[in-house]
Amino acid sequence: MWTLLKLLFALPLLTGRVLWRRLRGAVPARWTFLFALANEALRWTITGLLARLIAGHFKQPPMPRLRGWLAKETQQRPATLAGCAAEWHLPRAAPDGPCILYLHGGGFVTGSLGTHRRLMARLAVAAKARVVGIDYRLAPAHPFPAGLDDCVAAYRALLEAGEEPGRLFIGGDSAGGGLTVSTLLRLKAEGLPMPAGALGLSPAVDLADLRSSWEENAPFDFLAPLRDHALALLPAYLGPEGDPTLPLVSPINADLSGLPPLLLHVGSREVLRDQVVAFAERAKKAGVPVVLEVADDMVHVFHAFFDVQPDAEAAIERLGAFVQATAAEPVAQQSVA
Repeated sequence: MWTLLKLLFALPLLTGRVLWRRLRGAVPARWTFLFALANEALRWTITGLLARLIAGHFKQPPMPRLRGWLAKETQQRPATLAGCAAEWHLPRAAPDGPCILYLHGGGFVTGSLGTHRRLMARLAVAAKARVVGIDYRLAPAHPFPAGLDDCVAAYRALLEAGEEPGRLFIGGDSAGGGLTVSTLLRLKAEGLPMPAGALGLSPAVDLADLRSSWEENAPFDFLAPLRDHALALLPAYLGPEGDPTLPLVSPINADLSGLPPLLLHVGSREVLRDQVVAFAERAKKAGVPVVLEVADDMVHVFHAFFDVQPDAEAAIERLGAFVQATAAEPVAQQSVA
């Protein structure tokens, strides 16, 4: 509540900053004003929030239930999956659709079912799929590999509950996108059936990334200030002696052969752009069917702003189309190089 009040009081300041950035060319013309305002608000709050999270002085706020058309189009059902709190989003128009295990983002230290509730519900509608998100364990209280263990256990639980691999998907954004790929790698190592496909929304696939898009897109992307705090974030997630180049931490360094079809989205104006592009190239060389979409002028996980930015709405529809097409012909899809 206090953060919300601060944002309300800061609205004139944020508006001024947006206008100033637009004059300096740091707000692309295709951005709506509300999208630019949300991006600026996140840039303004993200470093302080991260510092409080790492220090243990912040608790996840309760998030309101869905309202409006999303609530009418989907049914929300709380659950437990492999010991984790979970939430199903069931599209009323397709109650027997494919299943997507969704892994939320948040830098491995924040994020929840609440913060990603609207995005999961919107994806369920677009994909005509049942989406289940989990509250996997977060650092620093539960460093790597606790969260990854939860994701693998949740996938295993879905298989044991009767979900067919050919109609099962894994997806996630940011840290959850990285966990999506790491989960696939663990499934391969453990000999478990692969899902039909996977979705990566601005996936964090290289935690040692120092590529040029961090500098190039710093004026645009709300995530840019986090680079100065990486020295605190990485030990919080990996422990003081952790190695950010380990394949299950940074999947770009892994043997990617044998993974199912991947749809990767990244914004051309986001700081993670170059690592996602490099990951897609490595996956293709390993024989993985990959579709990479670089969205013009978009920032990190722009999909979350689907109600204020048309590019985000269109991107979610493409995610849904991928799920529908891949679930309809999983064998044919996985044979494409």
